[in-house]
Amino acid sequence: MQTLLFLILFPILVACLLLFVKQTTLRYAVVALSALAIGGASIYLLMQYAFEGAVYFAAPSEAASLVMVAIEMGLALFIVYMGAKFRNYLAIVLAVVQAALVVYLEISFPENLHAVNNLFIDQFSIIMALIVGLIGSLIAVYAVRYMETAAMFGLVFSNNLMWLFFFWEVTTITSFLLIGYSETEEATKNAFRALVMNLLGGVAFVVALIILAATEPTSGGIDLARVLTSPDAAVILIPAVLIGFAGITKAALMPFSSWLLGAM
Repeated sequence: MQTLLFLILFPILVACLLLFVKQTTLRYAVVALSALAIGGASIYLLMQYAFEGAVYFAAPSEAASLVMVAIEMGLALFIVYMGAKFRNYLAIVLAVVQAALVVYLEISFPENLHAVNNLFIDQFSIIMALIVGLIGSLIAVYAVRYMETAAMFGLVFSNNLMWLFFFWEVTTITSFLLIGYSETEEATKNAFRALVMNLLGGVAFVVALIILAATEPTSGGIDLARVLTSPDAAVILIPAVLIGFAGITKAALMPFSSWLLGAM
């Protein structure tokens, strides 16, 4: 589990460090060395678990979950601020709705928001980890101002759907910042267009979590492994459709791809 935690937490530490490193050459060196470390850890992960099948880890969740909820509220406030600054009121409405749904979920179903195992790894997640760790790190080297590797690793390794949603939201914000980094009118317009579409997916994701929590234990709750093996397909059908919709918005598939041309 230490390798998984390193891959999730180390990029966060590097990103925080880069906030205080202003000299371009030094920033490049930090990112390049970090990319080597992340790439090496991804290869080491392959060597550790390539033939192990699915392995689950009961990572500590109470404190981590509270921190994630607090950060989610902070991200919602950031979206509200940016929406007000650029007068994009739809983004504000969606951010508020999503935050309200998260609060409702936390208050109404606290006993059902616990997964037996919060992290997992299997052959598919190893492949994704290699893509993020190797290709993603190379991208970071050539785009020093942007690094979402930590959130991507979190998406790959989360068995707790609440954790998965948190990392999902982090990638939404980092994508928004990347698309609009030049601050031109076109970049800002397409950044908000992508943000609105991702927020639509985020709202659908939270509704899916509410349904799963409300139908626990039949649905398996927020434990991804239990949801996938739930004997009652009818119970998890709607949550699966909602999460699938969220995936379509995140992947910018038709008809949610209109911002791509403006972001190129």
